[in-house]
Amino acid sequence: MLRSNNLSKSTKRRRLLDELNFIQHLTDSSNNILPDTNGSDELENPSPLTVGNNIPLDFSNNLPMEIKHYTDEILSNTTTYNKLSDHIEPNTISNIPNLNLNVTSVGDDNDGIIKQPFSTKLIQWATEHNVPNNTFDSLLKILNTHKCFNDFPVSSRTFYKNHSGVYYNKPVKTKIVSPGIYYHFGVGYSIKKYIDKQFSSETIKLVIGIDGLPLMKSSGSAFWPILGYIRQENETVFPIGIYWGYSKPNDSNVFLNDFVAEIRELILNGIDVELLNNNSLTVFHKKVIIDTFCCDAPARAFLLKTKTHTGFYSCARCTVKGQYLLRRVCFPNLHCSIRTHEDFINTIQRQYHNDGDVTKIISIPNFDVIHNFSLDYMHIVCLGVVKKILMLWKGSFNVGRRDGNNQKLNNRIIRNISDRLLSFKTCIPCDFVRKPRSLDELARCKATEYRLFLLYVGIVSIHSIVPKKIYQHFLSLSIAMTIYLSPNFGDLAAFAKSLMLKFVKDFGSLYGNHLISHNVHALIHLFDDYNKFGSLDSVSCFKFESYMGYLKKLVCKSDKPLQQVVKRFEERSSLINSTTVSQSNKKNENLLNKYFKEHNDGPLISDTTSPQFKILILDKIKIKIHVNADSYVGLHINSSFALVKVVNICYCQSLKKNIILGRQYNKLEKLFDKPIKSDTLGIYKVSEFSKTICKYNIEDIFTKIIMWAIVHFTADNSVDYVPSGWIRKNGITVFCAWPNNDTNLKKFRSNRLHPDKSNFTYYKCRVISKDIALLSEARTKAEKAQFTSDVSDVDNYKIKQKNIKSSNKSVEAVNNSILPGYSSEYVNDDCVMVKKDDSLFNLHESDECSDNVSTVDDSDEDKDYVPIKKVENQHNTNTWLTEDSEVNDENMVAEDTQNNKPGLSTSIVTHNNCDTHILSQSQSLQSLKIGPVHSQSFIGFQKATLNYLAFLKVEISKIADNQQQVLEYIKQSNNVNTFQGSVGDQQMEHEIDYFIHNWPISTNEGLTNMEEKMKLDINFKKQVVWELARVGGKSLKSMIYKMMKKVFDDQILISFTYYGLRNKNNFSLLAINKAIFEAVNKSNIKHSPDDEIITSIGKWLTCAKGRLEKKRN
Repeated sequence: MLRSNNLSKSTKRRRLLDELNFIQHLTDSSNNILPDTNGSDELENPSPLTVGNNIPLDFSNNLPMEIKHYTDEILSNTTTYNKLSDHIEPNTISNIPNLNLNVTSVGDDNDGIIKQPFSTKLIQWATEHNVPNNTFDSLLKILNTHKCFNDFPVSSRTFYKNHSGVYYNKPVKTKIVSPGIYYHFGVGYSIKKYIDKQFSSETIKLVIGIDGLPLMKSSGSAFWPILGYIRQENETVFPIGIYWGYSKPNDSNVFLNDFVAEIRELILNGIDVELLNNNSLTVFHKKVIIDTFCCDAPARAFLLKTKTHTGFYSCARCTVKGQYLLRRVCFPNLHCSIRTHEDFINTIQRQYHNDGDVTKIISIPNFDVIHNFSLDYMHIVCLGVVKKILMLWKGSFNVGRRDGNNQKLNNRIIRNISDRLLSFKTCIPCDFVRKPRSLDELARCKATEYRLFLLYVGIVSIHSIVPKKIYQHFLSLSIAMTIYLSPNFGDLAAFAKSLMLKFVKDFGSLYGNHLISHNVHALIHLFDDYNKFGSLDSVSCFKFESYMGYLKKLVCKSDKPLQQVVKRFEERSSLINSTTVSQSNKKNENLLNKYFKEHNDGPLISDTTSPQFKILILDKIKIKIHVNADSYVGLHINSSFALVKVVNICYCQSLKKNIILGRQYNKLEKLFDKPIKSDTLGIYKVSEFSKTICKYNIEDIFTKIIMWAIVHFTADNSVDYVPSGWIRKNGITVFCAWPNNDTNLKKFRSNRLHPDKSNFTYYKCRVISKDIALLSEARTKAEKAQFTSDVSDVDNYKIKQKNIKSSNKSVEAVNNSILPGYSSEYVNDDCVMVKKDDSLFNLHESDECSDNVSTVDDSDEDKDYVPIKKVENQHNTNTWLTEDSEVNDENMVAEDTQNNKPGLSTSIVTHNNCDTHILSQSQSLQSLKIGPVHSQSFIGFQKATLNYLAFLKVEISKIADNQQQVLEYIKQSNNVNTFQGSVGDQQMEHEIDYFIHNWPISTNEGLTNMEEKMKLDINFKKQVVWELARVGGKSLKSMIYKMMKKVFDDQILISFTYYGLRNKNNFSLLAINKAIFEAVNKSNIKHSPDDEIITSIGKWLTCAKGRLEKKRN
């Protein structure tokens, strides 16, 4: 095996220092051209040279940076310890009295101090974080060894029993609900425990959610919980009853029996609850009603004993009859009579009801079984229609043109949409739990991701990519759902209804009437729910789905899951008391004004001062000035809308309150005009980002807003526009991703492709301008930035006749490289050599990856940037002058070619007191007039050159050693192969003869012989794998078919199925089956999941009989 020849840091540093000392000795003996290395201020950091593992060469110190750092740290810690030990008596620690285990909790309002025992805080920690009992037991045993906690029990059960009164020996009383068991917590009990103690309404409105919750993947074990919450400020979901079994309840009436009986009693008689009245708990009598049931279509059909969503009469709101087209039940008819509660009770449409008893839900007083069962938009729209449309575009799950789908998009369009979605990851605020994903992940997307696509990123990601008719069709759905989910757009509800009718009608013409499923048809009835309940978000299943995830985490093992959940709720019951709820209500009030992360970084303007904060939390809005995606807000200023980027949260002296400082977009335009003007819905296309920082009242914030940037690459002094998502910050240094291949630049940039390691490299840059909404504006600003650093006034800017583009500047390179191994270039003072660092790519995966632009330089005008302009001098030599004709006296710096952006030619610039020159191809170093030999500029240049040469000598020696080892390794490998070849030739010829004469196998005897030989002879098995791998194929499926055809005759395959079903032999147990899997893995076909291999083999086995009959005919 080839031994690694990587030099250690100290070895490489020692060798380089030896070379530098040798160079210093030579230069000192010849007219003292170079000053002493260790005594030179200029060589203290001679160049941005990076060696090995990013260790800067500091020739003024003989210790590596890491060793020096650790040594200083050890000395510092030793000194600190000595200072402390001088003041500590030897027996001080043993004389410390017992610790006070009372923990003081101070509320946010500072009204009082609540002392809680340490044990109470400990049990709160365990319950809030769902700590398993065995983990809690281990912690208690450790605590018990300390004298301060020796009175603690060593068992978590005893600990919970002492604080919550849970008796683990007492069995949980469940009832039989065939085929499982049921536990009823109680509606009244849950209302009293979870009601907001400041509840003021006369009627308690309950929202009920019922759905199945699978617990295990290996079995049918599942919960069917009855959940609910109260319509109030603090809407906490609570369990009313839970069923557990290996299938759903046989009869919904038996399942709902306890719930219906109790809710009838509460609706008829009301309930007495304790509420706060003048800061004291008082008993109030409240009415109770069920506002709505939130269920998906199968659960609703189960509860109401009606046809499921695949039935011809399955619509819950109208009497439409479905049609059977292309193996699907569809509902192309849009105009049918509406169902009523009386029609349901009287079973007017018998086909809608199942045979048997009527549901007990109709016995609930004042409950409309038609309109009080809401149409949940999470299942109908997000998981239904939006997912279906994306599947039709992508052609997933065999939904393609063969099934009558004429709108399947090609793979190029799908990739472009996916690239755009990934580029939006850095622009999504923290309000969204999940970031956009590629369409390749479509099958694994959650409802929240489909909602994000529908309402926010969808219309932008498909704009100008998909055909116009598809875009307008999807836009109508997005607009209608935006109206239905907004409580303030009641006047547009009728317009949304017409949009939905048109959407469903056009859905049939675009994708086919056979694809107008139950969910697509239900869109026309969402208008009724909006009129009754308001925003559809208030009657959705999102809250219940989140809570069911919490329920599932309470189950630690498969045995008695229902009893486990009941015990966990009993343990947590002591934590939910009146005091706790009262405190949570006070905190909810204070959420209107919360500030976090105090800082002193500014910016500040007149009349503003500290304290300054980075995070502001309003009622439902979190603003973070240090995260780009979370810093945009919408404000109402003088009855008009304003979009502002918040740059600071500080205190205003004149107003005597906290305010926000921000920069406003001066130009707001409509994103679309049809079918409705986008500004009506608060959707804008913004531009003209103001440089002026202004004050704004926090009270004016009413929404949070979900861009392009102009960057100056310091490595080659170029300017270009890039998506904001390409910019990353590592400490105080800003880096920008750039494609490795310039041919992909246009595509990657227009699609805002997410930077990855294979296609991008990061380079140091400075942000000249950012937060640019329009691509055209970004392109114009980038062109202007090549001549001036002030790019804010784009409208008055006229592009120069010489259209110099930063991506393909014509700069003549040096013919004879001055520094061997490096290509030369002109750079600014702050230029550094940038090594490719994978950590920059990892920033994309972090939670706050939107914090991608440096907050240090937050101005459109970069005062330090001095662009270079090309002019012709009288000697026809390419001379580059700064715009103000001032040239600083700088040393020439060269950088590694791997750090230059592809496509950008480079040059060496030498600066003297007169002018700045570019070395053309016809010039040489000798012909360049750079002043006297002993001038300071030449000394610095020569010194840097010799330093680079010393470094290169060390690196070349290392490369030569590696090459020698590679040659020796190759020689050894050839000798081994020659020896093994002479031994295995005869065996190989014999096995090839076996394949020729015995394949394809047509008898059971031949199959048995091959199986035994493969099990006994490992070499033979390897040859079988290699023989199968040689088959090849254009796809995985064709490769499997060729392998099966080569090895087996159909005569023997008719007695096999893959898993041995239908009383046939089991192919999966054969050794040849494993050989096929190994051969596929050795092939060139990438992404070969086991499921596809199994499916292909199984299909070939199933079709063996048909192939035989075809041959006979």
